[in-house]
Amino acid sequence: MMNFYALTPQDAWFFRDGRPYNESESNQADAVSQFPPSPRTISGATRAALARANGWDGRGQWDEKLNAILGNGPEDLGNLQFFGPFLLKDSQPLFPAPLHLLGKREERTGDNKEKRWMPTAFLRPSDEATSTDIGEIRLPEIALVNPPNDLKVAANRWICAEGYAEILKGKLPDAKHLFAPDALWRTERRVGLKRNPDTLNTEEGALYSPAFVRLCKDVELGFGLAGLTEGWEIPPRFPFGGESRLALCCEKTARTEVLPKCPALIPDNSFIHFTVIALTPVPANPAQKDADIAGQLAIPGVEHICACVGKPVFFGGWNSLKRDPLPLSPFHPAGSAWFCKAPDTVWEKVSKLHGTWLEGKGLTAHGFGQIVIGNWPSKTGN
Repeated sequence: MMNFYALTPQDAWFFRDGRPYNESESNQADAVSQFPPSPRTISGATRAALARANGWDGRGQWDEKLNAILGNGPEDLGNLQFFGPFLLKDSQPLFPAPLHLLGKREERTGDNKEKRWMPTAFLRPSDEATSTDIGEIRLPEIALVNPPNDLKVAANRWICAEGYAEILKGKLPDAKHLFAPDALWRTERRVGLKRNPDTLNTEEGALYSPAFVRLCKDVELGFGLAGLTEGWEIPPRFPFGGESRLALCCEKTARTEVLPKCPALIPDNSFIHFTVIALTPVPANPAQKDADIAGQLAIPGVEHICACVGKPVFFGGWNSLKRDPLPLSPFHPAGSAWFCKAPDTVWEKVSKLHGTWLEGKGLTAHGFGQIVIGNWPSKTGN
């Protein structure tokens, strides 16, 4: 059973990216917080909170009796399976918008002249292949006959489950279903100055300037957790992110509509054409120049056509057993979309992939690589 939780900051949060952040170095001057945080941040903080609530003193390795439930180390999570992270606005789950959705800013009529972002078209595989340095590829093209020149990808925007369900059907969502980042959180820059505790004087290189994240009103960070032993509860308050800022943890009523609904896959001449969209970052294989997803789906007959993926994002982490940082690894960002084709005989197997996780280097249990399945958008973009 998957239980869902909401994290609310008691102040602002700080989630450092993979760049060094050491005393007396110049990169202390503008340390930007990475948001949303890595799934590892969620799983690590939650496991530590559960361990402390069950006898661990916070130092060294926890008791071996906890390993069966919480795992042992950064790659072994025991029976736990994490979902997310995602955002909650007014208790409504939000997910990163897929990268094959295009739109533009339009002015509102009437007294309110504020511009809003309007979903306008999709990208979908072209009918004809193009010769590239990796062979003949059906590249993505705008699914409109005469597309406007100012269309842009819906990067960094978030969309509710209702709007996401429309996208999975191959239909454009309503503009009210999408949210810009500045409607969900704000960056809060602070300046600090380290002083010598003995002399109370400062020294060269003691100035630092981190950028924290402050959630907007009625916005929370959500995640799901399955596999927790009956009777165990996540503490209502625990350290989360840099500087051990506190997070309030509240369990939400389990609801089936947390995930966008899987549509009916529409056969076309004995084939199904479907999209695989990442809700969370997917481990990337640098050797796969075309980001081929067919091998990871592990269903015979599935053919990868093309993809809309963003620039790789890099996540590391912390190995608390060895007291060492984990190496940075590349990931395809959440919202990346792959276009696939398969015989309609495997329809049932494909549809069962909805909401599951792609296997990837022991990272699945943390929540990396969660996907949803949808239809290709129509050629008209309607």
